[in-house]
Amino acid sequence: MRDTKAYVKEIFQIEPSTIVSLYKINLRDRGQYLFHAGENGYKKRIIFNGENYDFMPIKAEGFEMHGDGRLPRPKMTFSNHQGNVSLRLGIFKDFINYKVTRIKTFVKYLDKENFPNNINPHAESSPDVSFTEDIFFVNQKVAETDQIVEFELVSLLELQNASIPSRTMYSNYCSWQYRSDIGCGYRGKPVSDDKNKRFVPSGYSGQMVGEDSYFPTEYGATEFGKRNEDDEYPVWSRTGTYKERISQLARRS
Repeated sequence: MRDTKAYVKEIFQIEPSTIVSLYKINLRDRGQYLFHAGENGYKKRIIFNGENYDFMPIKAEGFEMHGDGRLPRPKMTFSNHQGNVSLRLGIFKDFINYKVTRIKTFVKYLDKENFPNNINPHAESSPDVSFTEDIFFVNQKVAETDQIVEFELVSLLELQNASIPSRTMYSNYCSWQYRSDIGCGYRGKPVSDDKNKRFVPSGYSGQMVGEDSYFPTEYGATEFGKRNEDDEYPVWSRTGTYKERISQLARRS
């Protein structure tokens, strides 16, 4: 759990500890890249929360929020020495839509392994004393040369070829399996037909003509959606019709 009180207190110190930025690229089922930009002149490996972040010569900018409501579109520029990054572009398809996380914390709260003799002389190491993580996704490869490769990042709301929510919704249609434990979980009796007319017994004598769908007389004594031997409602067949389902239940009774 993030210790908000501790890092806010550190920010308002007269001489606060140095802030370090760490970056993480989620490679999905292929692991992840962990690195830091050596912003403070430190070019050795940094250990934070038990994970190793290696130095990589990069330039990261544009993470600041805008006052006019525009979402930030950060740029990350990597050194492409000897085609080191270009070799990976083909494997990961230019890293399009891959998740990038920026973690900001104070040097004094890094793991003790970063200090001489594994002793942190400044404070007790804590991964919880960090800023809120900045999460972005690679939107496009902006440039690729022999010297650099530059990427543009965007928030989830601006991600190309993505829909929110990810499950497509259709008018007058539910994509979940009908009357099952998967989806909405409703296993009760159907209450209306495909034209939204309520089901009522054939002996119904109300005046709501045209608003109700009556059971056929020969099935009037059969409860629609009757529980089975296990005291569970039967799972509805998506390929069947109401009349076919009524017939199946009638044959069982």
